[in-house]
Amino acid sequence: MGELVARVALDRRSLQQAESMFRGLAENAVVGVYIAQGGAFRFVNPKMAAMFGYDGAEMGALDVFDIVADEDRELVAENVARRLAGAAQEVHYERRARRKDGSLFEVEVFGSKMEIDGELATIGVMLDVTERKRVDRALRALIACNRALGRATDEQALLAEVCRIMQEISGYPFVWIGYAEEDAGRTVRPVAWAEPEAEAGAILPMIGQISWDESARGRGVTGRAIRHGRTAIAQDIQSNQRYAPWRGFMTRHGILSAMALPLKVGNKVLGALSVYSPLATTLAADEIRIAEELADNLAYGIAALRADAARARYAQQLEYHATHDLLTGLANRALLSDRLKQAIAAARRANQMVGVLLLDLDDFKVVNDSFGHSAGDALLCAATDTVARLGGDEFVVVVSQVALAEDVAGVGAKVLDALSQSFSIGCQEVYVGASIGISLYPDDGEHDDTLLKSADLAMYHAKQKGAANYCFFTEQLNVSNRERHALQTELRGALARGELVLHYQAKVERASGRLVGAEALVRWQHPLRGLIYPANFIGYAEESGLIVPIGNWVMQTACAQNQTWQAAGLAPIGIAVNLSAKQFHEHDLVGQVQAALEQSGMAPRHLELEITESVLIQEAEAATLTLLRLRELGVELSLDDFGTGYSSLNYLKRFPLDNLKIDRSFVKGIATNPYDAIIIEAVIGLAHKLSLKVIAEGVETRAELDFLAACGCEEVQGYYFAKPLPAEQFRRLLEKGLLEGAGNDDAPARAAHQAAPAGATSD
Repeated sequence: MGELVARVALDRRSLQQAESMFRGLAENAVVGVYIAQGGAFRFVNPKMAAMFGYDGAEMGALDVFDIVADEDRELVAENVARRLAGAAQEVHYERRARRKDGSLFEVEVFGSKMEIDGELATIGVMLDVTERKRVDRALRALIACNRALGRATDEQALLAEVCRIMQEISGYPFVWIGYAEEDAGRTVRPVAWAEPEAEAGAILPMIGQISWDESARGRGVTGRAIRHGRTAIAQDIQSNQRYAPWRGFMTRHGILSAMALPLKVGNKVLGALSVYSPLATTLAADEIRIAEELADNLAYGIAALRADAARARYAQQLEYHATHDLLTGLANRALLSDRLKQAIAAARRANQMVGVLLLDLDDFKVVNDSFGHSAGDALLCAATDTVARLGGDEFVVVVSQVALAEDVAGVGAKVLDALSQSFSIGCQEVYVGASIGISLYPDDGEHDDTLLKSADLAMYHAKQKGAANYCFFTEQLNVSNRERHALQTELRGALARGELVLHYQAKVERASGRLVGAEALVRWQHPLRGLIYPANFIGYAEESGLIVPIGNWVMQTACAQNQTWQAAGLAPIGIAVNLSAKQFHEHDLVGQVQAALEQSGMAPRHLELEITESVLIQEAEAATLTLLRLRELGVELSLDDFGTGYSSLNYLKRFPLDNLKIDRSFVKGIATNPYDAIIIEAVIGLAHKLSLKVIAEGVETRAELDFLAACGCEEVQGYYFAKPLPAEQFRRLLEKGLLEGAGNDDAPARAAHQAAPAGATSD
């Protein structure tokens, strides 16, 4: 018995020593150690209790499932059952655990079966692996995002995939990417996000309120990350007042921490990648570093995609610009040539015709200059949405599958009718016509360039006929074109050879019948062709630029002739000279006028410069300054052909003028068109209100003169008094002094004069 008692005492001491050794090891272990039996803890070491935020006594009173996350209870129950059933001596698994404060973290569990007092129990070790798991997930997310970057071709798709990866792999329930806007409120524009399927739509109302300024809406992690260009982390969202604007969202969805990573390209912050977590564990340095690398890679990917997109757009633009007009978006000459060749090939196979209509918009430059380039652009786009643009104000319509030439004429008529309608440009109503030249395949050419040249010749002839006309190409136009070029060549030497001469048309004071002035009109005394009127050569002079030296010659010669008459003792009169657009806008116009006066010795008050509306409204500001400088010389300024162009009362008020000339087209309509009579009466009344003298041109009958007298017109000129005369014949009129009105009926000559276009040196 004594021996038995001694052995029992020895076993008890051994057990006590073993228990003491176990407690010593467990209580100093750096991992959690526990013994559980019957669903309750029989032992927990200090590390275990601290891991969950309890003291030892509190922990001992807990049920095993009190520290298990709700979603992992089934996993834990299954492993306990396996051990108790003897299916497994040892288990090893990972799960989420719940701390005393309710926060979740991740643990790794190693458990073994044991017996206590004859009943099964579990002894185990528990490790907090939150940091390791998060770093591991961050690394896997980085790898997945890098793969996404490698195959990305679309920025929006890439952003959406990154959000999904961060949610599915990194385990963040809410992820979003926002771009920093440079608006007044410095808002952050959500561009991609991921959220739990059961809570779809929950995140947008919250992130839609975020900014990156210093306001309350910009103090969260996203605003700080963008504003400062560095990672922003929040571990205390539920209690920190900084997150008050979003606390409702955070509370409803159990968000305890957040991190925002700036998306930086160089020194520019594009936006931020923001993530929200239900875990409150402090982020590990490695996790932050990996996340920052992911954000940097994403920012680089965004920049690369944008650069690729920009290059693709540029390539598309180059391709588009190579075949389209930049202003209107219509086909340009290159694309037109290709389409015209296709139309010709199809017509050849089908034994049909192709019509080519070349349009020139009349006075388009006037619209462009008077109302601004944007107005001209708008007019082009409005009027030409179905044609190709060659450049400037020339356009081409190609009509395929033509059976009859009349069909193409119908298209031309429709185009003219459409263009005759007014166009609204801003607050202005603008009217613009067109001249159209038409050529037909195969009659007028079998190649695209030949057809365009033929249409161009026909268009030039249509312009000669006046506004809003179309003309078919004929072989005679080729002959006329050759003659035109020959005349242009001869005109270049006409001035040097002394072939240009001036004729003078009398200007009469209506009340007294006195001859008070003359208008100088140029003629070309051709050695072979005879006397050529300006209608037949002024257009060439304008095209070639010769109009400027010719205009200066007219002014110098007219001033010299007038001074010669005065030196001979004849009564002084005013001499009127027309200024062309190019001459008026020459930088040395004032110098040319001054030189003509000084060389002739004529007093400036005897020189009258006539300028049309279309000339003045080209660069109106500069025109005003030029008129003021001319005024300072002492010459008179007249607005010529008032009412025939883009007439605006604003011009009469704006420009420093002395006289207003009523165009002959209104005067000749007095007897037949009551509207012309009303217009003349209104214009004269308005001019007098503005202290302008009124001069009417083209007076041919006594009835016209009487009507103008009744309206108070001061001066008149026209065939009723005298046709334009050479200097010597005009001298005899000056000697007579009074012109009572002869009613000269030189109809052919008058018609030739009246056919001349208004301009620098025309009748």
